[in-house]
Amino acid sequence: MKIKMELLSDLCTSSGDSLSPIVDIEIAVDEYGIPYIPSKRIKGVLREVGEALCKLEHYNLQDLDSIFGKPGQRHGGLLRIDNGRIENYESIKSYIESCYSQHSNPMIKFLTKDYIIDYFTIIRDQTSIDNKTYMAKDNSLRKLRTIKKGNIFYFPIEIPGKFIKLFEDCCRLTRNIGLNRTRGFGEVKLTLIDDTPVKTKILHDECLNKYCAKYKVFVPVTRLPIRN
Repeated sequence: MKIKMELLSDLCTSSGDSLSPIVDIEIAVDEYGIPYIPSKRIKGVLREVGEALCKLEHYNLQDLDSIFGKPGQRHGGLLRIDNGRIENYESIKSYIESCYSQHSNPMIKFLTKDYIIDYFTIIRDQTSIDNKTYMAKDNSLRKLRTIKKGNIFYFPIEIPGKFIKLFEDCCRLTRNIGLNRTRGFGEVKLTLIDDTPVKTKILHDECLNKYCAKYKVFVPVTRLPIRN
């Protein structure tokens, strides 16, 4: 299974690092400059939503602790969640690597780490306002990097089947993540997707012909996948 995250506004999930002297708050990027979202950023928000659901008595806290673990607990819960990778990540990564391997490829100069970071992100300014003078406070200007809205990320997960309904509701009711959630940043839509492959079997031509003859069905193919 996986979580699909659609960015409805720019998103900043601080990495805690400063990759540039210009930017005060950076996001997490991989070795190529492609942004990703650390799993711990989304896991904490999902638990907050789950706690709200438990307070409304839609679910019990014991199930929530089973999924996410208890605060201060040495071992986490049953949920396993990986970092969120941007849509078509493997294809983008393979393309970059193939360009790197071809030293004469003219695209190499456009595929530097800084260029790729700039492609997916935008730098925003923020400052604090003095409540008395209504002017910007001295030395309060900060620059933060955000992932552009419209991007989609996927988080591979593992969770026991009996907790899927609770976890799905946590995803569905999550509206914002990251920094400055009250200032228009980090608006998201989460969808839980079951991407388990469906097992199929092939009807041999003889069996298919008998089926078509019995039920008078015309099938313009000689082989047909049937769901178990």
